[in-house]
This record gives sequence, structure tokens and C-alpha cells, in this order.
Amino acid sequence: MDQSLIRDCQDHLRDIPKNKGECYTSFYKGNSLSGTKLEKPIVSFYEELISNCTKDLGLHHITNYNVSMWMQMYDHTTKGHETHSHFGGSQFISWVHFLQAPDQKCFYFIDSYGNKHYPDHQKEFDFIAFPSWALHGVDKVEDTDITRTVTAGNICIYRYGGIGGLDAMSSNFQNTTLWIVNQT
Repeated sequence: MDQSLIRDCQDHLRDIPKNKGECYTSFYKGNSLSGTKLEKPIVSFYEELISNCTKDLGLHHITNYNVSMWMQMYDHTTKGHETHSHFGGSQFISWVHFLQAPDQKCFYFIDSYGNKHYPDHQKEFDFIAFPSWALHGVDKVEDTDITRTVTAGNICIYRYGGIGGLDAMSSNFQNTTLWIVNQT
């Protein structure tokens, strides 16, 4: 994704009304890209990226899924994003793509004891996929010279074909790993 497209995304986010101190987000706007010049390049970019992710995770040919996505932008004047999960039933894999990122690691996961864990992979163009039920959040950006811009989303499975009669509820998932892409 090139820098001019990222700037266009940032301009688009700035046009969406927000409350003072909150991050800029398209989350509450549904498909806020629909009908804009950003729709085609953003959707086609993420269709390919998510397809590759589901192939690497072994889900592509045994599931039917849809993808929801949104953009968020944070700077030193906005709050972070409180701890939350994306799991509501059909969400299976969530993801975040760092389009512009400060040196500060802002994105974290929370373990069962309430401890924050900051992934190493949250530099510009890093992509992290994780289970939708994983608790995570974003700390306030401290750097006054950078705007943290991300695209985030969920892969929602609405049909699981399984292999050999297995279904998602009876499969034994072990050694869960993050799917990470470093893009230069």
C-alpha cells in the first residue's frame, strides 16, 4: 500500500465526526468507503491479504467467510483504545494492519492475569492475525510527530466444511500462533 493511499485514508478518517479525545474511526460508519475513490484499492488489497492469511491457516478451502474491516487513526491528542475483544459469535480471526506506526509499541494483548503483552511486530506495514476472543487494546500515542494509522477487521466464518466429519466445535486447536506478515 503506497503512502498516497494512506494519506487519502487519513483524510477520509478526519472527515468522520468524532468526540474530543477519541480516536478517528470508521467502525461506526458501516462501510464508510462505499462509493468513495478508496473503496476499490482498499477492498482489493485486503481481499488478497485475507485470502492468503486463510490459506496459511488452513481455513481457505474448508470455510466460507466474510470480512468486516474499518480504519482507525490515533495521535498524541487522542486516547488509546480500552481493552476489548472482537468475539461476538461468528468472528473467528481478527487482524490489524499497521499502515503508519510510532516507535512506541501501543498495541497489546492481555493475558489471564491482566498483564499486557506487546507484540514485536507493530511497525509500519506489519500485519497481525489473532483469535477474535483475545483481549487486546491500544495505549495512548505519546509521539507528537506521528499519526498511528491502522486497518483492522474480523474474519467471520459462516460455514465450516471440516475434514473427516470434524467441525469447529470438536477440533482440538493447540499451539496457537500469530500469523505475521512483514511487508517492505
